Formats: sequence, C-alpha cells, structure tokens
Amino acid sequence: MDQTPAEYFTERGFGLAFSTQTEDELLAVYSKAAGWSRKQLKKRLKDGSVGPVFANLQAPNGTVLTAYGTGATEDAAAERAMRRWGAEQGD
Repeated sequence: MDQTPAEYFTERGFGLAFSTQTEDELLAVYSKAAGWSRKQLKKRLKDGSVGPVFANLQAPNGTVLTAYGTGATEDAAAERAMRRWGAEQGD
C-alpha cells in the first residue's frame, strides 16, 4: 500500500490520532467493555491481541472513535485500524 495510514483515513473523511494508555487505564477500559481481569489483560498484552497504543479516528462532526485499532506501536495500531475499516466497510 502506498498510502500512509493518515492519508488512508483522510481520504475516508477521518482524522487519525494516537494515544497511549497505562496498564491501569487499559484495565479500566477492558474490564468495563469485556469483563477482563488484570491477569486476562496481561495475557492479551503479552500475546499482542491488544496493545497500549490506540489509533483513534475523528469524524468531521467531532465524534471520536477511540481505540479503532490497538497495538504495541503507532504503526501496529494504525495497521489494525486499517484492517478493521476494510473488514467493516468492505474497503
């Protein structure tokens, strides 16, 4: 792919920004969303299925889609966000 993740999402009308969460912040998110314990979170961080870096999409109306992609790095989070977009939007 020749586009950067920022270009990819800009073309689709969204801004791309990144944020990094501490383990406690991640636990608050995932315990509420999925009922994970700290042990479950640590396991998923270790296996790479989630990461502390969130790729967040901002819509023109100001709505933010937080953690649209997650990863250990910005590149990994952006890649996951692009794959998710493709799967959900058929892109």
